This record gives sequence, C-alpha cells and structure tokens, in this order.
Amino acid sequence: MGFLSCKRCILRYITSSNNNCTFCWCFSRSLAKKNTMLWMDALRAIILFILTLVVYFSNTFINNIDKSLAITIQLTSVYISVILVFTCTQFFGPSRLTLIGDIVLPEERAKASGLLQLPINVAIVVGPMLAPLLVFGLGVQWALIINAVSFLISFWTINVMNLPIEQPQTMSSANKLIVEFGQGLTFIYKNNYLRIILITLILSSIGAGVNSALNVFLFRII
Repeated sequence: MGFLSCKRCILRYITSSNNNCTFCWCFSRSLAKKNTMLWMDALRAIILFILTLVVYFSNTFINNIDKSLAITIQLTSVYISVILVFTCTQFFGPSRLTLIGDIVLPEERAKASGLLQLPINVAIVVGPMLAPLLVFGLGVQWALIINAVSFLISFWTINVMNLPIEQPQTMSSANKLIVEFGQGLTFIYKNNYLRIILITLILSSIGAGVNSALNVFLFRII
C-alpha cells in the first residue's frame, strides 16, 4: 500500500493540473483554443463515464467471483483514468489562459486572472471536505458521475460562447513547437534561480501528493 501511495503521488505531480507542462503550453499555441477546450472536456467526461461503468460492473459481478481481481481492475482503471484525465487538463489549462489573453483587454487581464484563480482556490479549500461526503455518502459511482457531468457543463458553456474566429495555423508555425520547447528547457537549465524554483515545486508537489494519497485512510480510521 505504501508503494501505491508513493506511485500515486508521483503520478499526481506529473499530471497535476497545477503544473501545466511546458510541452503542452507550446503545443496548445498551435491549436484552435476553443476546439481544444471542447475536445478536452468531452474526453474527460467520456473517460469518467467509462470508469464509472468499470467500477460498477467490477463491484456487481466480478467482486462476487474474485474480490482481489475486482480490486486490481478498479485500481488499474483508476490510475489509467487519472493519467488520461489530467493529461487532457494539461492541454485545457494553457488553452484557457491563452484564450483569456486574446479576448480580455490588457488593462482587465489582472482582474480576469484573479477571477480565474477564485474558483480554483475555493475548490482547493472546499474539495477535500466534500470528497469524503460524496464517496462515503453517495458512493464512488455517483461521485464519478457528478465529476463527469461537471465536464459536460463546462463543454456546453464553452460551446455557447461567441468567440472570435481563429486563423488556422500554418505548417511552419506548428513546426516551431520543438524549437520553442527546446528553448524553454535551455532557458530553465541555464538559470540557477529557475532551477531552484523547479526543484522546490517538484518536492512540494510530491509532499502534497503523499498527503492526498493518505487522506482516504485517515478518514477511514476516523
């Protein structure tokens, strides 16, 4: 179980929505931002609905035959879903921030950024309190369904937005992805302060992952 907790915290850092990878930032710049956000929301909803079905069938049918097999299937499905969902988030986040820069006036961008951070910070505070109530009160399946529906609501909201038409990217601009990514890595490597910040973020994120992984066992003890 300790190995699974450590593995989960490492995956959490790699796929954390708060640590948008440089590659995804560069790649998102060459894509249509609205379409990228719609695709990522749709994919996340589909992934969570599939995970809900896997959990339901494993608990209903496989659990009666082989309990250890049911647990293995659920754990494997959860890890795969976490990786896929937060990989989609890595592309959604940069597209959202870039879109805000395109549609918001320069003098209003600080306010827009603050409003963007508000629901994220509220979720960080309220989420850990609501999660045990949803999981142990309604069940894992309903918690997953509510999460999937939230992505469908986000999809609908983005789809009805009247956004400016984006110019299609040329092949030459798309080829800049590798160059920009390499320049970013080189810049971080040569800057001592950025290297220290990066290492600090990695260590702090792994610590947060360990705490998040062990919370479920704490609630069970309480």
